[in-house]
Amino acid sequence: MIKRVYQHGDISWQGQRLFLSEALAGEDVGFEALADGVWLVRFGWMKLAKLDEKKRHIKALTAEDINQ
Repeated sequence: MIKRVYQHGDISWQGQRLFLSEALAGEDVGFEALADGVWLVRFGWMKLAKLDEKKRHIKALTAEDINQ
């Protein structure tokens, strides 16, 4: 799934705005399902974050997450 990042760095997820990064304003980011309700956020080939849709939270990746 692809979503465009809004001007202030947020995305729309299930009708709510979630902050990702102002640096990505206007860019498309990809979402790859990892587990039930957990998504990997990508910008091109780069892994950026994980989205937990149940908690409505985007969390930065750890080094371990990036290397998987």
